[in-house]
Amino acid sequence: MARRNALHESNLSALTCGNNAGRQPLSPIISARPDSLVLLQILLAEPVPDLQAVADTVDRDAGLTALVLRLAAQCPASVPAGCVNLSEIVVHLGLKKLRALSSSLYAQLGEQRLGRTADRRPLLI
Repeated sequence: MARRNALHESNLSALTCGNNAGRQPLSPIISARPDSLVLLQILLAEPVPDLQAVADTVDRDAGLTALVLRLAAQCPASVPAGCVNLSEIVVHLGLKKLRALSSSLYAQLGEQRLGRTADRRPLLI
C-alpha cells in the first residue's frame, strides 16, 4: 500500500511544473467520474485530439476541472496569467501534460476498482 501511494504521488508530482519546493503534490480533492476518465483517455489517444472535446469533457466533471485548474496554477510558464477560460487553459497546458494527468488518474481508478497494485496498471481501451 505504501509503495502504491508513493508511485501514485510520484506520477502526480511529475505533472507539476517549474520549482515546486514546498508545494503540495497534485492530488485529487474531488474524484473524477470514471466515465469522464475513460472518455478523456479515448479523446487523448487520437492522433490529433479535438481539444474542444477534451475541454468539454473536463468542464462536465468537477473533479477533472479542479485538477486541470490546479495543474494550470502550478504551471505559470505554460498558462498565461489571467487565463480563465477552460478551453484556453487546456490548449496552453498541452497534450503532454493532459495525457500524463489522464493516464495517472486512469491508473489510479483501475487500482481502486480492481484492487490492483501500481505494478499492474490497467490496459487502455
